Amino acid sequence: GFSMVSVFALLDLLANLCVIQSFASLTVPEVAIISTLSIPSVVLISSIWGQRPKPFACIGALICAVGPIVLYSREILWNQLWKSDKLSGIAFCCSSAFLYGCSNFLSEKALHLEGQATSQFLWEMSLSGLLFSTPCL
Repeated sequence: GFSMVSVFALLDLLANLCVIQSFASLTVPEVAIISTLSIPSVVLISSIWGQRPKPFACIGALICAVGPIVLYSREILWNQLWKSDKLSGIAFCCSSAFLYGCSNFLSEKALHLEGQATSQFLWEMSLSGLLFSTPCL
């Protein structure tokens, strides 16, 4: 129902706020690359939920996880990442990727469980997002 959709909209709003906060110490390309971690998040959450991910989903998740590792490999190897001012931005961006993954997975589950029309679901999601985000403006 509408209350469940409100939870998904709230997750999206929190994810958006985390992304915005990550721009304080990261560049746009860094945020874009780290944000791809939402795909491995969905695969992880679906595995925890008891679903066996398809092989192509696992390959895609692995590719998306490699990007941030390659991006920060020099800092990781030289143990400089922990001393960097980028650490808080990375934490915010990883949090947003996980929140987006949760929202996407749970939205899809709810849509299939309730048998709700996609247009009705999207309308409720948009309205909830609007109601949650208006006070933030």
